[in-house]
Amino acid sequence: MATPDPAPRTLDLISLGECLVEFNRREDGSLTQAFAGDAFNALFYAGRLGLSTGFISSVGDDLFTPMIVDGIEREGIDTSHLLRPEGLRNGLYFIQLDAGGEYTFHFWRAGSAATETLLRSDIGGLARYISGAGAFLLTGVGLAVLRGERELDKLLRDVHGRTPIVFDTNYRARLWESPSACARRFEAILPSIDILLPTESDLAAIYPGVPVDDLCARFTGMGVSAIAMKQGERGCSYYRDGALHAVPPEPLTPLDTTGAGDAFNGGFLAAMLRGRDIAECCRVGQRVARHVLGVRGAIDPAYHPEPIA
Repeated sequence: MATPDPAPRTLDLISLGECLVEFNRREDGSLTQAFAGDAFNALFYAGRLGLSTGFISSVGDDLFTPMIVDGIEREGIDTSHLLRPEGLRNGLYFIQLDAGGEYTFHFWRAGSAATETLLRSDIGGLARYISGAGAFLLTGVGLAVLRGERELDKLLRDVHGRTPIVFDTNYRARLWESPSACARRFEAILPSIDILLPTESDLAAIYPGVPVDDLCARFTGMGVSAIAMKQGERGCSYYRDGALHAVPPEPLTPLDTTGAGDAFNGGFLAAMLRGRDIAECCRVGQRVARHVLGVRGAIDPAYHPEPIA
C-alpha cells in the first residue's frame, strides 16, 4: 500500500470537494439543519481520530455561510484554500429515509460556489499545498460536479508521485450522462490514483456484469497500489496478491446509512497515515462507519474517539 513520504509534512490529509447545507427530515416531518459533503465528512472523522486536515472548496455568499465556515474551523480544518466568492450560493440537499435507514437525496447544487472551485483557484498553488500533505482525497462526486476538467487533470498530474492520491468512486447516477461516461472519466484519471476506496455497488453500476476481481486486477495494472472496497452490510475487502480478502463487520441494524462510506474513508486514512497495514486500516474504517450507521445524518458532533497513535 502507498505510504506517505517520510519527509516532514504540513498536514496529514487534504480533500477537495463541496460542503452543502443539509436538511434531514425527522419522523415527525420536521427538519434539522446541518452541513455535510462527502470529502468534508471524511476530513471530519479523520480529524477526530487525530489527523491534521485541510479542505479545498468554496463557500457561498448567503445566510448559511457562517454556519459552514464556523463549523469547519471548529474542527481545526485548515481553511487557507477555502474560497469565498461573492454572489454565489451554497448548494443544499434534503435527506429522506425509509424504514430500513436507506436514504434518498434531493439536491440543489447547480451553479453553487463549490462547483466553481477549480475555475477560481491557482492550480499551481493548490498542487504545492497538496504536495505538503500525507495524502490527498478526491471523490466521484467531486469528479462529477466540480467544473474545470482540464484544471483537475493538471492538478492530479502535478501532485502524482509527490503525495499519495486517494479516490472514492462514490457513484451517483444522476450526476452522469451514463455509467460508461463515468467509467471513461474515472479511467482517464486512474493513472494518477494511488489508493482506491470504491464501493462494490458503485463498481457494479459503472461496470455492469464485470466481476470485481477482474476490475481490481485492471485497476492495479493501471498503477493503483492499494484497493479497499466497501461492501455494505458485508463489511469490506482489500485486494492483495491478485485476490480479495474479506474483513467482515460486526452485526448492526443501521439507523441511517448517510455518510457511512465517508466515515469509513476517514477511519481508513487515519489508520493508513499512522502506518497501519491495509487490513487494520479496513477494520478502523469499519469501526468509524459502524458508529455513523447508528446516528442521524452524515456528521455526528458527539463522536470523540481516542486518537490513533
